[in-house]
Amino acid sequence: MARYLTPHIGVIDGTVGLQGNGPGGTDAVPLGIAVASADVFAADAVMTRAMGFDPRDLGLLYYVRALGLGVVDLEAIEVVGPPLERVAQTFKPHEKVELQRQWRDDVRPEELLAA
Repeated sequence: MARYLTPHIGVIDGTVGLQGNGPGGTDAVPLGIAVASADVFAADAVMTRAMGFDPRDLGLLYYVRALGLGVVDLEAIEVVGPPLERVAQTFKPHEKVELQRQWRDDVRPEELLAA
């Protein structure tokens, strides 16, 4: 869908985040940040890192990068405000995180680019 309809701005409220099996859970973490960007995928990458995860582990961000739809490389994203290292925390992943990472088993970037 992002190939055809990408939002023009992304805003993520990270004042409090849910960890583990959220959303809808009760294991809240006071993160105390917000992220906004004209590149919604850059915003996702920054918030992913702020939650202690590697953006390269998210299938969505892998495919975004492979298709050239946004910037997800943290080295290429200008963060205004406190450095990510200062605000990042370690969130617990979902209990089925390894199942969610199975996308890596079937990755064929050349097929994506041809589609």
